[in-house]
Amino acid sequence: MPISGSAGSVITESSQISDNIITNDHLNDDIITDAEMAANVLGANIVIIPRMFTTVTQGTWADLSDATTWAQQILSNDAADADGDGLEYKVYLAQGTYSLTVQYNEDNQEAIIDCFIDAAEVASFDLFAASGANDIKQTATGIVVATSGVKDFKFVVDGRNGSNTTGFRVIVSAFVLEKTA
Repeated sequence: MPISGSAGSVITESSQISDNIITNDHLNDDIITDAEMAANVLGANIVIIPRMFTTVTQGTWADLSDATTWAQQILSNDAADADGDGLEYKVYLAQGTYSLTVQYNEDNQEAIIDCFIDAAEVASFDLFAASGANDIKQTATGIVVATSGVKDFKFVVDGRNGSNTTGFRVIVSAFVLEKTA
């Protein structure tokens, strides 16, 4: 069966679209969806797959296969990494408190990324390490979402660790928002 979709939408087999899947087309509907209800459940995870971005805010990004990572897919700006590279996503978040986990590959050329919900910076992650490893996780807690609705989630390269003298690279496999209160 053909696979259909585009950046910013859920890719599904066209004959198996379920009512439980929310796409960008559904974000403007006034219907309460399963995704919205799930976002109200404590402990519910909202997984943002990096290749499903809505907008490239800066940079050249490649969707690559990597069998050594959790999803066996990574998104990287490795070809021409630069300070300020970033991507933006649309995500429904219910009012409440969240933790944000980034899952990534680390090494000595990785950047610092800042994460935003709407225009507010909610977390900063230093992805640098002296030697490489895959599927590393860092978590920021206490992220407050004041009102329910579709939010702009983005991450932006914001400099690099003082020990990193060569790059602004990002190799990421997932962002996870977990409702904690």
